[in-house]
Amino acid sequence: VDCGYEHTSGDWRCNERFAAGWGPLVKKMQAAGAMPGIWLAPLSVHNSLELFKEHPDWFQRGAKGELLGPFGHWGPCAYWLDPTHPGVQEFIRRTIRDAKREGFTYFKIDFNEVIGECRFYDTSKTRLEAYRDLYKLYREEIGEESYLLACSLFMPGVLGYVDAVRTGYDSEPMWRAKHLCSISECIHNLGMAASVNGVLFANDPDVTYNRLRGTLTEAELQTWHSFVGLLGGAAMISEPLQAPEHS
Repeated sequence: VDCGYEHTSGDWRCNERFAAGWGPLVKKMQAAGAMPGIWLAPLSVHNSLELFKEHPDWFQRGAKGELLGPFGHWGPCAYWLDPTHPGVQEFIRRTIRDAKREGFTYFKIDFNEVIGECRFYDTSKTRLEAYRDLYKLYREEIGEESYLLACSLFMPGVLGYVDAVRTGYDSEPMWRAKHLCSISECIHNLGMAASVNGVLFANDPDVTYNRLRGTLTEAELQTWHSFVGLLGGAAMISEPLQAPEHS
């Protein structure tokens, strides 16, 4: 279950789109022989939540005490929790425990923003140490029996803790553009991580497409599809491939 089920960033309960709760959906996944999976962004908290107002010391701040961010993905803005704060660590543990209690065993962890200029609550921690401690926490709570996919790019902070890593940014259906989500950029990132696929973790190259989309030509789509097939190590399907419109 990807982004869109939550009330808002930081409140990871299912919203009114899942009026019956997670139970029926999780049971359906399990009955199909699949691992029930959920997307989470545990460090992100929307500024409309009481959590943001009640715990100002939980958030990443710069040298002058200023909030770092904001991030407008969920509109109007969210800020990043400081993963070295004990209160934050317990909040993240509860978030994961709640998802596990619902039956989820596949966790896609996204937006792990540990900002370089942050003055951490624990001043003894470097950025790398804070990042590794965060993933150690994820693994401890998720457990060895569950699957952990890090949307983090190929970074040393995740090594030893994850089963799969998103090797690049979102693969949008355009060959080249002035941002990081073009297919040509995704090919570069996937190639850079090719040697560790199946050794350190499974490469998650993000999506390929089973028909032309966006501005991609047939040759461009075939090229990207081939790279994903040869160098990708994670496969997730959300479309009903048996339907004629997806053939």
